[in-house]
Amino acid sequence: MNRLSSRHLGRLALASALWALSGCGSDSDHLSGSISTSASLQFDVVRAEWLVDELSVRYVSRSDLLTSDAARITVPQAQAKTDVDIALGGTVRLEHYWFLANDEGRLAQEPPFPAVDHGTVRFGTLAPDVGGSVKGSFHAVFVTGDTLDGDFDATVIAPGTDG
Repeated sequence: MNRLSSRHLGRLALASALWALSGCGSDSDHLSGSISTSASLQFDVVRAEWLVDELSVRYVSRSDLLTSDAARITVPQAQAKTDVDIALGGTVRLEHYWFLANDEGRLAQEPPFPAVDHGTVRFGTLAPDVGGSVKGSFHAVFVTGDTLDGDFDATVIAPGTDG
């Protein structure tokens, strides 16, 4: 019986590790699009932060030493409203901050996303308190013609924390 339990636990551990490595976040969080050929889109969790005058939704990837944002949407608080299409561009930013260690072990950064040609972000829920939820989706077409689509159900964290 102990051997069966150990084998079962080993399979459970392997399945858990594979899920963690898949970089999918929760079932309601996703990123996809043709930009994936030039930008890393793996993430572990999606977090929202109400900053002084902005709302930031971050698709966060964590490693032992680094934290990267596969995608970060930043919207001025005055524009953050539910059930309205908010145009991407200008003060509504879609950014990519991806760090990795290169072959020499030095920190390197992937190039940022190209400029957004057109796109929208739409919020369904905007909870203001830590622990609450910011839900929504976005679609972007970059000037290169590449696309990026995402859905999120982000937990609100205190600014400057890792949540």
